[in-house]
Amino acid sequence: MSRVFHCGFENNGTGEWTTVSGATVVSSPVRTGTYAIECIGGNEYALYSHGTSYQEWYGGFGFRWTHGAPGAGTQFFMIIDSGGTPQLSLAMHWASGHIHLHRGNDAADLLVTATLPCKERVWHYLEFYVKIADSGGRFVLKVDGVTHIDFTGDTRAGTADCNAFRYGASGTLNNAGVDCWFDDIVLNSVDGTAPQTYPGRVGIQMLKPNGAGSYTQCAPLSDANYQMVDEVQADGDTTYVYDDTVDQKDTYAHEALTATAGTVGAVRWNGRARVVSSTGNYAMLLRQGATDFQGVDRALTTSYARAWACRSNDPTDSAAWTIAKVNSIEIGFAVR
Repeated sequence: MSRVFHCGFENNGTGEWTTVSGATVVSSPVRTGTYAIECIGGNEYALYSHGTSYQEWYGGFGFRWTHGAPGAGTQFFMIIDSGGTPQLSLAMHWASGHIHLHRGNDAADLLVTATLPCKERVWHYLEFYVKIADSGGRFVLKVDGVTHIDFTGDTRAGTADCNAFRYGASGTLNNAGVDCWFDDIVLNSVDGTAPQTYPGRVGIQMLKPNGAGSYTQCAPLSDANYQMVDEVQADGDTTYVYDDTVDQKDTYAHEALTATAGTVGAVRWNGRARVVSSTGNYAMLLRQGATDFQGVDRALTTSYARAWACRSNDPTDSAAWTIAKVNSIEIGFAVR
């Protein structure tokens, strides 16, 4: 799969992120949906680290900024290799509104300055392409569909790959009065499968369970099964379904996309589970028509753990997603 990650913070949390330092989920300002993430001052950020490293990536994210000290600047985005070394970073020169591309962290080599400014207090969508190499490396940055940076040359400060992406202020060129907001974050790996291109100016929507699916085999704590798993933010043991029989399944209908036309880039479905005692497993489940797609078994402990899967195509038939297909799928899990 090429779409390895996307996040619009619509679960009002950051549980899928590898490291979060100071950054908080907010309900205003947002680019799309209900929530975004805010990084205030010089050292608040959210970092996502993917299990597999690639030399090339495409990505995108909603970005909004404001500052309290004219002329100051700050780093707001960093690409990191598998050993933890910063490869490239983006920093904003707040007086001019121009984005700077640096090799390494924001105190290292300045490679290029964007040709156009990025307005303050306005949501923008930034798309990037990166290829890490000593020579023949490349970094392209588009702001709202317009190319601001197209650099070819040495983009390598560490190993010849990258697998982590850091959103928010950090480094030596920072200002305590700077605020940044991020929303609709997307990462596509270049791994030989589609989509291997810019994500486009995307929006991310959460679809909550709102009805029973084809399988209602687990026991609810109370009320209907789907009502035990329809909260925006997981509520622990307040509501849940449960079972101890292997291969029992629960699936749920869900809300429809608000869009009636357009392209669906990927679908991600989420689960959160634990065992009461001993050990156990569960697998995430997606049902399209009469076809089930069951994911890998995931080991559970007595503490709740989050799991999610992201697919660029419908895994039940390997065809592209459509709005109709998304609206008709059932999501759920199997006891393993």
